[in-house]
Amino acid sequence: MTRRFLIVAAALSACVVHAQLDPLTLPSPRPVSKGQYQYGIEMLRLDRAWELTRGRAPIAITDGGLVFPHEDLRSGLEGNVRLHISVTGPAQNAYHATMVAGVAVARGFNGKGVTGACPSCSASVHSVSRIIEAVAAGAVATNVSFGGSSSNNSDPDTCANGRQSPGVCADVKLAEERDLLIASSAGNIKTNRMFMYSVEPTVVAVGGVEPDGTFWDDNYEDPSNLGSSWGPQLKLVTPARDVLVVHPTGGVLYPGLRCGDRIDSTVGLTPTMGPAYTGYGDCSGTSFSSPWISGIVGLIRSANPLLTNSEVRAILYETATVPVAGPEGLTFHLPDAQAAVQRALGAGKTNRVTPMFALYAASASRHLFTSIPQGAVAAIAGEFGVNGVVTRPSFTSVGDPIPGYPTFNGCFGTPCVKPAARKVFSVFTTEARPDGRSLVPLYRMTQVCAAGSAGCATTRAFAYASSEADVHALEQRGYVLDMVEGYIYAPSEMPPAGARAICMAFDAARIDHILYAADSCNRTALPDGNGGTTGGNYAHVALLGYDAVDLPPPSNYTALWWNAAESGWGLNLTHQGDVIFGTLFTYDANRNPLWLVMSEGRFSGGAYSGTLYRTTGPAFNANPFTPIGPGNLLRVGDMRLTFGAGSATLNYDVDGVQVSKNLTRQVFSGAAATCAATGGSRASATNYQDLWWNPAESGWGLNLTQQGNILFATLFTYGLDGRGIWYFMSAGQRQGDGSFTGDLYRTVGSPFNAAPFTPLSPADVTRVGAMTLRFTNGETGTLQYTVDGIAVTKSIVRQVFASPQPVCNG
Repeated sequence: MTRRFLIVAAALSACVVHAQLDPLTLPSPRPVSKGQYQYGIEMLRLDRAWELTRGRAPIAITDGGLVFPHEDLRSGLEGNVRLHISVTGPAQNAYHATMVAGVAVARGFNGKGVTGACPSCSASVHSVSRIIEAVAAGAVATNVSFGGSSSNNSDPDTCANGRQSPGVCADVKLAEERDLLIASSAGNIKTNRMFMYSVEPTVVAVGGVEPDGTFWDDNYEDPSNLGSSWGPQLKLVTPARDVLVVHPTGGVLYPGLRCGDRIDSTVGLTPTMGPAYTGYGDCSGTSFSSPWISGIVGLIRSANPLLTNSEVRAILYETATVPVAGPEGLTFHLPDAQAAVQRALGAGKTNRVTPMFALYAASASRHLFTSIPQGAVAAIAGEFGVNGVVTRPSFTSVGDPIPGYPTFNGCFGTPCVKPAARKVFSVFTTEARPDGRSLVPLYRMTQVCAAGSAGCATTRAFAYASSEADVHALEQRGYVLDMVEGYIYAPSEMPPAGARAICMAFDAARIDHILYAADSCNRTALPDGNGGTTGGNYAHVALLGYDAVDLPPPSNYTALWWNAAESGWGLNLTHQGDVIFGTLFTYDANRNPLWLVMSEGRFSGGAYSGTLYRTTGPAFNANPFTPIGPGNLLRVGDMRLTFGAGSATLNYDVDGVQVSKNLTRQVFSGAAATCAATGGSRASATNYQDLWWNPAESGWGLNLTQQGNILFATLFTYGLDGRGIWYFMSAGQRQGDGSFTGDLYRTVGSPFNAAPFTPLSPADVTRVGAMTLRFTNGETGTLQYTVDGIAVTKSIVRQVFASPQPVCNG
């Protein structure tokens, strides 16, 4: 089929409704007013990104101080806001911070209200223009939804030309040195005039769009909120008008904005929405554009904490492929959260292994273990603190060197020096099970009892847990939740080979915990990496689980699959990036050939799944062949593929008829080819196993499976009546000139849902002609075939619909 077909298919499937989503996120049916649900979730593909991870990284909201109490912005296990490292602010500013924080980190999947872009990220809230506090908190991103005036349109005040505020320049420089990404709102004055942080090249400026995806250029009666500003630095746009946000109960912000609790601004200033919306209402402004990006950065850096600022910016910009026409001939783009997170994980991956950094402060006899480089560098710089504890000791790296990551990305000092990075073990970055074994979160907690009181440290002390019960037990001892540092194998699991126990020990005199990975939990001190120890006399208190082991390369499932007991039907899979394109060759109720296609199978819940379609189109010999369109597509059901070691389980339905099959790769000449992802050219490839097509003729295609000198080709196209039909060449032999030639067949067989399915007999197989394939190189070729005397010649290329693509050998 085609990338065009993929897009059409995706549009028809129209985003799966997730029953677990919060009630105001993506309700079904959708309200008529966009202001009554989170339309931005679908627009930015966040719901699909959450299938990869819901996040865990720390985000800072640099805005107006502490948020108002709200059911979606609680602390501890019930919410993401970390009150012990946040600051208070004036009521009006706190109101603004409440709305902004909700867009970025409102607690998701809790059955209440809305869902933040990073629904499980940790969050701290800081005063306006106090990015230094975000750095000290160890945040991976900070959101600034405020600005100031600019002198003119064409030549804005910047650090480069010396007209920018010195405070802004200091903030931007510090953030880039510490690898903290700043996301900044573009402004609401509807002109080519961005200012403050938004014009700086290392800052991700964010403009606004309307609910229909067009550039935001009109608003209600408030003259201060006219529409999104823009400028040559602007690349990304996200929802800015009628964004459903959290509100203090009964609150109204700036009446001219029609922005307040239960207010639908498309209607007016009165509480026009029902009681279910108490504590929620819509608002407009690019203040609510940038926190979408802050949340997406949180997801990206949850999936891969070691990415640099420049790598994160590249991911955001390169995966944003949906254009939005802007003023003055400019074009901006909508972010694609799913594509961005997948890029961070790596093609085809659902999880990564990342270091758990080990740090020790000798002056305070204190250990810290974290997977977040920004937090580690803040601790080494002597900045990592908590409200009410003045002393902030400086830490040093201890533990084992990290291959390929000798120093942290962030730096400090003059000149700016990158400190050494060392670890004690590794953790997984996402919730996805890498091998079927259960994972548990590794929580980090901070002690916040009165410094100097019995059993309470005078400097920031840390503890760790891997269950909610253990979190609550530590809360009884004066600890509060910081974040999830990563995921480890559950303590109740039989760990894989090479995984070690993660042990926690406690020194009561020091009021300090250590973590380590070992075959048995019997250490009383932690090695410092230099032949000594960090001292103390620690006693074992908990087995938290087992450490992450390096993941094998992601499997690529490009192949012809079948059930050996049911010869006559098959499933061709083409696996590119995190997408599987499946073509099912089977028979209808009248035993006639039937092919169905899952054009966009994506990984979620341990399986690849997608919508299943049947199509119609021009006859196979049509010249020209008219590309198919939406009118040729009929959704018939869904398909789901679950893979094991060399096998797969296929589940699908056609018009409500359910089918389940066990599959293996079909072997017809020695052994099945092995396929792996590649980011380079395949022009030199001599194995042609893949999905091939003619880009000008979307709607038909050719699946090739190669084993040695034999090609198995399955052609899916249309009969003279426009109905789907398929033919196959089962034994295309390599010729002396490098081409492949063989007989072409058509079959009839048992209906797709027959149980048992009767294998084909010779009477079911009819020779209809011959097929020849000639390849110019590994990426282009010519297809020639005949069907009942009708000759067809086509130019073909490998179909590319995701990145990277497979290259096969064997």
